[in-house]
Amino acid sequence: MKRFLNVLILSFGLCCGVMAQGSGERILLIGDSMLDGLCRRLQDYADANGHYLRTFIWYGATTRHWATTKDMAFQIAKERPTLIVFSCGSNDLGYYDLQRREGYVKTIIATFGKVPYVWVGPTMLRGVKDNGIGGIICRNTGENHFFDTTKVHLVRGKDGIHPTFASAAQWMDKIVEWMKVNGYRIKLDRPTKKSTLRNYETHNPKYKGMPL
Repeated sequence: MKRFLNVLILSFGLCCGVMAQGSGERILLIGDSMLDGLCRRLQDYADANGHYLRTFIWYGATTRHWATTKDMAFQIAKERPTLIVFSCGSNDLGYYDLQRREGYVKTIIATFGKVPYVWVGPTMLRGVKDNGIGGIICRNTGENHFFDTTKVHLVRGKDGIHPTFASAAQWMDKIVEWMKVNGYRIKLDRPTKKSTLRNYETHNPKYKGMPL
């Protein structure tokens, strides 16, 4: 009888669509220092919706760092994510070898394989000209994989570069809303309480990465 009821509940859920966005996803949040604030809010979402979150931050990393090391591939193989959220591009703004940078972007996308992903685009930095890296990333990912951060107003911290944690939380909320509009099949209801950040790894700018 219990088994029959479980099957009935499952069938009802599938028919009504309530299980289309399920819990139990494995999220890999990986990228540069802009994740410092985003990861805290994404942990709130993960805990509120029954997901696993792994955060890996490489401070100062550019597209070159990720494309010429095996850190990305290692984390994907180790964590087996069902969704990748990747932040990269802000540290590329000072470079103009754009053809080479585009090659790095393509290598990174290939590393994602078939795993659904969101590439969180670079935020503009005071005194640094837009070299077009965001457009290059968007052209290669497609608009439904690229979140354009330049459209988000960020309140910066004391360094004038990184958003405050409160502003980063609002940024993450906007990314989640964008994901819902763009068809990402993951349950991300708005959290009602703060969580403790965990399963978290960082590397400073002197880190060389895992050689290919």
